Amino acid sequence: MLKACAVVFLTVVSLNVSAGAYDYKSYIGGGFSLLNTSLSGAESDIETQALYGRTGAQWGDYVSFEFRFASALSDEKIVSGGEQVSAKIGQLYGAYFRFGYPLAEKSYPYLLLGYTAWDFEFASGLNSYSESESDNAYGLGVDWYINKRFGLNIEFTQYAKEHQFEINSPSIGLIFNL
Repeated sequence: MLKACAVVFLTVVSLNVSAGAYDYKSYIGGGFSLLNTSLSGAESDIETQALYGRTGAQWGDYVSFEFRFASALSDEKIVSGGEQVSAKIGQLYGAYFRFGYPLAEKSYPYLLLGYTAWDFEFASGLNSYSESESDNAYGLGVDWYINKRFGLNIEFTQYAKEHQFEINSPSIGLIFNL
């Protein structure tokens, strides 16, 4: 997984370095997410809040590529197999393409496609367990720009729906064009 992230990172850096002849803009952003996680075998879902950051580049009006990192703010108590367990998404990170279409000058709806990896931590009594997983991700969102550099973002993302995990997240955030 670390090698895949390194390859993607170096690809984006090389594209940014060689993009002098292309029309692109870099951006950063961040916000607040509600991570809704379903686990197979658990009697209830996990609903936790997270803060996320993102950075990316947009080429032309229609395509952008970004990296994201999120960290949960708290853990959740769930019942699994009749036992109370503390469960937490430690970190969530990924690389995503956004395909959008500008509407007027202020609105940019988009489709998000990419790859997400996450760490999940469980604790029960004296026992603790962590697991790392990854999956394809997709979502829909809209950027609303207040001016040419600053905007608001609303998005719904399905980060994972494979193995024993299902993670989806509505989020709200800020975006700043560099």
